[in-house]
Amino acid sequence: MMNNTEIDWLEYENKAYDNVSAKVFLGTSCPLGVDKIELELMYEDSDVTKNVSQYIMNALEEAGFSIVAKCEPKKTRLQDMQNDNYTFAVHRWGPDYADPQTYIDLFTTGASNNYGHFENATYDELVEKACFGEDAANGTQRWLDMVEAERILINEEVAIIPLYQAGNTALMNPGLSGIQYHAGGVDNYRHMVK
Repeated sequence: MMNNTEIDWLEYENKAYDNVSAKVFLGTSCPLGVDKIELELMYEDSDVTKNVSQYIMNALEEAGFSIVAKCEPKKTRLQDMQNDNYTFAVHRWGPDYADPQTYIDLFTTGASNNYGHFENATYDELVEKACFGEDAANGTQRWLDMVEAERILINEEVAIIPLYQAGNTALMNPGLSGIQYHAGGVDNYRHMVK
């Protein structure tokens, strides 16, 4: 557990990664008598997640943390997250549709995929207004509500740390038709014809 009662977190916001500064920060944050902080990182056994997790573990170890890897099949990882059996985890989420709501409502109080049990009344109110309430029909205000909710989630509370956005490239035969491309979610090849 880090002693962060005297740390001005805003001093560290939006700064480029600096390993030397990270080691100094960690050294000044450890409680007396603690030389190393041990953390367990849980991740699933897919190739992409293994690679991302290895990078995170290496960066944290270089900064002075001791990392214990916990690699599990996806089903087991999800069960462990639902049962609060983890310290911190790499978790992936792909959009179901092309709207920020597919991500933003995951972290409302009591949401089934809110594995970290994030709670913030202002965040919940913004998401409610944007998705179901008074601002849902006003595109501009809805967007501003979601931007503010994201700022609270990521910058202010640091409830999650987005790591990457997946993407695909493909070489397509110009003679193919019927493919439905989606900005969010999975492309549909069901009606593809040549």
